[in-house]
Amino acid sequence: MQPAVMKGLMLMMAAAAAVDGARPCPTSTTEFKNKINSLRGVNGHFISASVSWKRISERTAQFEIWSTWRRKYGWPCPTDTGFNGEDGWPVIGERLSVVGLARAADSNKDVTIKFYTGDGTSYDVEFDVTSYSIPEDWVMGVTYITHTYQQPFGSSSPFYPTSYVADPAVGIMQPVQTYPWTAYFAGCCKQWYKDGTTPEFYIETKVDLTNHLTSARIVSLPFLSHADSAPRPISMCALPVGGKAAQVELTGSTLNWQHDDNRPASFSWTVSGTLGVSIVGPTDKSCVVISIPDTSAVNGTANYLTVECKMGTSTVQGTYPLLMYGSSSFVSSNRHLFGCSDNVACEVNVTLGKFLLPYDFYWREVGDGNRLEGRYVVASQSRGALVATAPVGMNYTTSLSMVDNADLPTGSRFVSASLTGMFVTDLDVQYLTGKSNSDPRSQLPISSGQRDYFSNGMLPAGWQEVPNSDFNGPNGGAIVRLLIKKETPAGDGRNDIDYSRFAAITDIQLASASQVPHWTSIGYLKLDKNLLDQSQTGEVYIMYKRGSGSPIMDVTATPTAGYTNLTASTQGPGGKVGTVNLYVKFYNESILERYMLWKPCERVESSTVLCFSSFYSTASNLFQLAQGPQQCVKMEVVRSKPPEVTIMAGQPYVATMGKMMEIEFHVQRMDLPLTNMEDFPSMGLAAYLTRPGQSLDQARMNSSGVLQGLRWVGGDKTSSQLSRIDQVEGGFRGFLQWTPSPAQGGWQGSICLTACISPSTCFPVDAPPTDYCSEKCLHVVVEKCKWYLGKEDSFEEVAKKFKTDWLLLWHLNPFTANSVFPSLQRLYDAVTSTTNIGRLYKPRWEDTVRVELKQRGGEERWIRMETDLTEEV
Repeated sequence: MQPAVMKGLMLMMAAAAAVDGARPCPTSTTEFKNKINSLRGVNGHFISASVSWKRISERTAQFEIWSTWRRKYGWPCPTDTGFNGEDGWPVIGERLSVVGLARAADSNKDVTIKFYTGDGTSYDVEFDVTSYSIPEDWVMGVTYITHTYQQPFGSSSPFYPTSYVADPAVGIMQPVQTYPWTAYFAGCCKQWYKDGTTPEFYIETKVDLTNHLTSARIVSLPFLSHADSAPRPISMCALPVGGKAAQVELTGSTLNWQHDDNRPASFSWTVSGTLGVSIVGPTDKSCVVISIPDTSAVNGTANYLTVECKMGTSTVQGTYPLLMYGSSSFVSSNRHLFGCSDNVACEVNVTLGKFLLPYDFYWREVGDGNRLEGRYVVASQSRGALVATAPVGMNYTTSLSMVDNADLPTGSRFVSASLTGMFVTDLDVQYLTGKSNSDPRSQLPISSGQRDYFSNGMLPAGWQEVPNSDFNGPNGGAIVRLLIKKETPAGDGRNDIDYSRFAAITDIQLASASQVPHWTSIGYLKLDKNLLDQSQTGEVYIMYKRGSGSPIMDVTATPTAGYTNLTASTQGPGGKVGTVNLYVKFYNESILERYMLWKPCERVESSTVLCFSSFYSTASNLFQLAQGPQQCVKMEVVRSKPPEVTIMAGQPYVATMGKMMEIEFHVQRMDLPLTNMEDFPSMGLAAYLTRPGQSLDQARMNSSGVLQGLRWVGGDKTSSQLSRIDQVEGGFRGFLQWTPSPAQGGWQGSICLTACISPSTCFPVDAPPTDYCSEKCLHVVVEKCKWYLGKEDSFEEVAKKFKTDWLLLWHLNPFTANSVFPSLQRLYDAVTSTTNIGRLYKPRWEDTVRVELKQRGGEERWIRMETDLTEEV
C-alpha cells in the first residue's frame, strides 16, 4: 500500500479512536530556548504568518490570518478529548488557541500573542488546522476575525487649508483626507532567531473601509530557503481577496472628493531582512522576485523576511523564515519553472475553453539523488492551504479522495508524464484462447462481461505484455494476459487536445468484488476485466489512478527486487481459492516533474496564483527542510481574444479602373495558447462609400456594404479558404481582389475585413458576438479617368467603356499602328505624350488626356489615360 493510502487510513483510524474514547493530552514538549543558531535545535513557537482583510459592511472588516507554528508545543488541550492525532498531537480540522510564551527578550514586555485591530480592541487568536507534518514538526492553519469599527477609517484631516471657509448653508460635505486603521498581529516567540535579532514577530495591515473593498493577499509557501553557495531568487505574488472588482481605490483616500474616485489601485512591494534582500525588477506588479545576496551564513541558521505589499492605500505584510544551507541540493541548470526564469515574475494567460499546453507549463527540478516532494499553495478569491504532490512529508486532507490535486482550480490537475516513454500510462487485460478454455468438452462457463478472446499473436499496437501474467494458471478458465502501455505524445506536445491519456499511472491496487466500491469512492478506476475469469475462484480486479503522486515505471508478475508487492485472494462458489500477485516499481522522483493539465471552463474570468517548490521528502534529523527555489506564477483566466487582421498595404490605397487590385492580408489568432491545430477563422467582407465630409460610421449607415466585383481569396489566390502561414501558429493568409469598372472611377471609401472565431461552450453566455470578432478597414481611392490597358484590349473596347470613338482615340495616339491590340504595339523612344482625345461622356473639347505607354517584362504594355475631367464618367 502506498504512503498516501497508508497515511489516509491512519488518519481515519485516529478520527475513529477519538470518537470511541478520549485521548490523553500530551505531557511533554521540546525544551524552549531563548536563542538558537541551529535548525537542529528548537526555539520558539511561531514560524510564519500573513494577514489580509475584506470589507463586510461600511464599518466592518473580516481579517484573515494564515499562520504556521510548531506542532509539538504546549497547546491548550481539551482534557476530556485530547488531540486527535495518531501521535497525540493536533491534526487537520482541530482548532488551536495560540498563547504567549513565559519569557521574551524583554522581561517587561507583554508576550501574549494577540491580534490588535488598531482602535484599542484586541482578540485572542485561534486557528483551524489545515495541514501539518509529523517529521518536520509544524502545523498550519487559518484564522478569521470579524471586527466593527466606530468609523471606517482611523482619522481624517481637512483637504483644504484651515483658512478655507465654506458656507454651511450650501449643505455640501467638504472633502477630507482619510488615514487608515493599523491592525497588527504580534507576539513571541519565533521558531528561530539569532544574536542581535528579536524573538518577537510583528505583521500589520492598513484598513480604510471607505477606500477599498479588500486588501491584497500575499501568496507564499510558509518556508523559504537559501543555499549560500548557489544564490537563487524567490518569487511571490499577491491577489485582491475580492477579485478584480476589489483592485480599485474607491475614494483615493480623499473622502467627498470625486475627482480621484474609482481609480486603479496599483501594487507596490517592499522587503526587509537581516541579509540585505532586495526586489529584482519592477516593484509595481502583482508578482515580484526577491533577490538573496551571497552570504557566509552558517549552514542551518535562519533569518526572517518581512514582505509588504501595498495595493492602493491598503497595506498587508507577511513574515517568513529563510532557512540557510551551506550548499544547494538541487541542480540549477536542470530546472523548468513553469516556463519562467528565476529572475522573472511569472504570469500567463489561460483562455476559457482551451487547454493549457502541458509542455510549455510544467515544473521540473533535479535533486542530488534523494527523493523529492513538490509542495504548493494555490490562491484565488478563496485560498487553499499548503498542499503536496504526494503526501509523504505532510498531511493536508482527511479524505483519501482529496489526496490528489487538492485545492487546484476546478478541472485542473498535476500529472507525471515522460517524453521518453518511461512511465506506465495505461493497463489492459486480454483473454486468450487455448485448449483449456476452447475445448467444448471442458464445460467452462462463458463470461457474460468479457466475450473477446484472442490468439496469442494478436498484441495491440503500442502495448507490452507482462510476462507470466496468466493468474489462472492451473485453475483453468480464460488464459489471462496483462498488458501495459507507455505512451508519449507525438510531436512537441503543442496541440489543443486533452493530454490526460499520456499521464502516468501513479497507483495500482488489487481488489476483490466486495472491495471495488471502496477504491472507487476514493478516486480509483476499475479495469473491468476479472483476472480470474472462468476459473470459478472468484473475482479480482485491478484498481488504478492517475494522480499527482509518484509515477509507476513498470509492472511485473514475477517477484523482483525494488518492486512493491500487491496481492489479493478470493474464493469461488465451490470454495476454490484464487490468488493474484503483482509487483509494481515506482519512480523514486530524484527528478521532480509535474505537468499541469487544465481547460478552464468557469463562466467568470478569474485570477489564480500558484506557488510551487521542491522539498526533500525524508529527513535524517528534525527541521531538515531542504527546499528548492520558490516560483510563483499568476494565471489569468481570460476570454478568447478575437483574431487580429493585418492588411499589407499603405493607406490610402490608390486603385486603377480596369486593373485588378490584389492586396495580401494576414489573420492571426490571439486566443492563447496557440497550437499547430488552430481552426480557420471565418471571414466577412464589406465596402462603404464615403462621401465628402463623412466618417466611416456615417458611411456604414448609408451603404449596403456590397461592392460589385470585390472578393477575398486564400493564399492560392483562387479558393475561398485562408491558407496557413508556414511555421506560424494560428497565422493565416489571404488576398483581397477587386477590379474597378469604368463606372467606379472616382469611388472613395473603406473596404473592411472581419475575422471571427467560434465561441466554445466555456464562453460566458452573456458575451456579445463582437467579443469574438475584429475588423480591419483599408481606405481605397479609385483614380478618376485612369484605365489599365489589358494585354488584349483594343481601342474600340476602351472607347466603348468611356463613350467615345475608337478612331478618335487611335488618331490621338499616332505612334500606335495597331488599333486592335495597341498594348502589343512596339514602343518607340518616347514613353509619354500628351494629346486631346476629344469627347468623353459629353462634348468637352478643352479636356486633355495624358497617355503613358510602358512595357512590363516584355510581355505586357498598358496605357494610362488621365483627363482633367472633374465629372465621373
